[in-house]
Amino acid sequence: MRHRGMTIGLLAATVALLLFPSLAHAQGLMPIHRFYNSRSGVHFYTANEGEKQAVQTQLASTYRYEGVAYSIDSSDAVNSTPLHRFYNFRSGVYFYTANEGEKQAVQTQLASTYRYEGVAYSVSATPTPYPVFRFMNVRNGVHFYTACQSERDAVVADLLSPLQYEGIAFYIAGSVPVAPPIPAPTPVWQRFKGLKIEGVQTSNKVIAMDFDDGPSNYKTITEIFEKYGGKPTFFWVGNRVTTSAGQYAAAHGLEVDSHSWSHSSLSTMSDSEKLSQIDQADARITQLVGKKPLWFRAPYNDASSSLLSLLASRQHLYADQYLMTRDYTGLSSSQLIQMFDTPKPGAIYLFHEGTSNTVAALPTILTNLKKKGYRVVTNTELLRYGTPTSF
Repeated sequence: MRHRGMTIGLLAATVALLLFPSLAHAQGLMPIHRFYNSRSGVHFYTANEGEKQAVQTQLASTYRYEGVAYSIDSSDAVNSTPLHRFYNFRSGVYFYTANEGEKQAVQTQLASTYRYEGVAYSVSATPTPYPVFRFMNVRNGVHFYTACQSERDAVVADLLSPLQYEGIAFYIAGSVPVAPPIPAPTPVWQRFKGLKIEGVQTSNKVIAMDFDDGPSNYKTITEIFEKYGGKPTFFWVGNRVTTSAGQYAAAHGLEVDSHSWSHSSLSTMSDSEKLSQIDQADARITQLVGKKPLWFRAPYNDASSSLLSLLASRQHLYADQYLMTRDYTGLSSSQLIQMFDTPKPGAIYLFHEGTSNTVAALPTILTNLKKKGYRVVTNTELLRYGTPTSF
């Protein structure tokens, strides 16, 4: 919750919560209220009725009351553990954790940013049928919590949401209110059909690195990313995908997308032949990797308007690139490394999996990117950081 412009009355309510724990620890089921800040897009939670009323009366133009997020059983003192509350005085938002190790890490490593405000209320010390799920907004680091499984599933399914699922934050011994139906998000392929996506509009230091023409050096590339950090995105040719390659991709959680069935030029093919290239590759990758590709890149990046329409009919996004490294032309590793002297936030960079100089350059590229504060994410993860675009 943001404190900017907060009135003295709301501050007093917050102080009351900290100085008089009984206000937040009444016997029986206690509702946890949820507010949404329409200006910042941040949620705020409180168990304190005085704080709730202060927000509703004094900050109604900024905070929308969304109702009871869940209720906790405050009478079970034996099987309870404290839920700690921190205030980030730089961003004006709260962070909650029931993990003592995480609490201590924030206190010791992030003391210049987070102020410990005490115990918000108590939650269950052991697993119950009522988990509370935690998400992190990848754009600003703010956390979001929900006890509603349908809401969790809807957020996870929305590939354009900046909220990244982090797992179960804690458990409650109480109840979860019946949530209203949550409309399914518009499929991402439908929202951006016909667009040659070169990246996303963002100020966050994230990029994607794609590797075409595989599978070939996928194991070595994966090992390099596991060692130096980041996640690659592979575009495999359907008729080259073997059972062992699919099993490896599935075991390592690789993002594998489609680079057609046979890596033939699509420009001279009929629509039915193009669909055959798309469908056969989809079937092979889905069968052997275990997940249908979301993205498609045409061989030689030959993407006509008719191909884009056909891809939309098969629920694909088209992956273009901000920078084609042309690593297949014999460029040296040092030349490839220099291409990342000034990375572009949100951009897709294209390599080729079978190029030895690319593999040799990757450790230095990833090390240099990390020093600059950049992270490499998959194409699909990149969608959470901004709107897809052609630069």
